[in-house]
Amino acid sequence: MAKKKQYERQDRLYKMAKEDGYLSRAAYKLMEINKRFNLFRRGHRVLDLGAWPGGWMQVVGPIVGPAGKVVGIDLTEIKNLKIPAQTKIIVGDVSDEAALDEALKFSSAPFDVIVSDMSPKITGIRLVDEAALSNIYDSVLGACYKCLKQNGSMVLKAFKGNEAHQFSLKLRPLFNIVKRCELDATRKSSNEYYIVCLNFKDGVPCQSSPEYRRTFHGSEEE
Repeated sequence: MAKKKQYERQDRLYKMAKEDGYLSRAAYKLMEINKRFNLFRRGHRVLDLGAWPGGWMQVVGPIVGPAGKVVGIDLTEIKNLKIPAQTKIIVGDVSDEAALDEALKFSSAPFDVIVSDMSPKITGIRLVDEAALSNIYDSVLGACYKCLKQNGSMVLKAFKGNEAHQFSLKLRPLFNIVKRCELDATRKSSNEYYIVCLNFKDGVPCQSSPEYRRTFHGSEEE
């Protein structure tokens, strides 16, 4: 059984990631998502929740370029990450207000896109695992309310089941477009998929609004 798991882990994309210099095979998942939805643009601000080991930041960095900003939050420190964008790694919990505040301070404006490839540690105890999934979903949505700009986009890993279905129903009034996205880069044995959400309705106000100036500059006046 151990040999089989090791074989599955080191599949074609795992080997490609090693050859191409990506820190995880998940990099190809975000490439596939971006090819479909064109989420990232030059100069964008992007927040990666649960960013370790850094493969998604490696994908985003060259697209947003030196004018863009990429922030990753994870409990595990990401080391030796070099990408052509302004970058900050925050060691902390994605549900921690202080970590999100630090991300916003570095960004100096709400984020254009929030992404999350987080997975819970599976225990095999159904109620525990369901609660862990729900906590991840709620943490990402909480980060959207605090950090995502109006009309911004969000990408979230989900797992087939009632929790993801209920969460999708919660997202539909909040975004103009909510898409379920199953990827070629996902292992055939996996029950994961991604939820891609476009045009956030309840996001942080635009930079020209009084609400934005109060949030980021402490007053309405320049």
